[in-house]
Amino acid sequence: MKKYMKQFSIASSCWMLIFVLDYIIELFQIDESGVVTTLTGLRIETHITPDELNSLFSLTWQAVGLYALFLVIWFAVYHMFQIKKAA
Repeated sequence: MKKYMKQFSIASSCWMLIFVLDYIIELFQIDESGVVTTLTGLRIETHITPDELNSLFSLTWQAVGLYALFLVIWFAVYHMFQIKKAA
């Protein structure tokens, strides 16, 4: 069980890195008011006025689904490597 918790921690850290990179790339591409949903499911609502720039960030169900799918794939690959290692 301990090895699965370690893999969960590593997988979650990798997902967070992917999520933050996607967020940074998308944030610097915004040049007008509007709503953008990133590839990893972060919704960015931006209002640009001559005086200020307001951004509202929220998660979508897409983020939860993709995180769960990422974990399933991670553990499937990990399990396959464990089976191959044992053989």
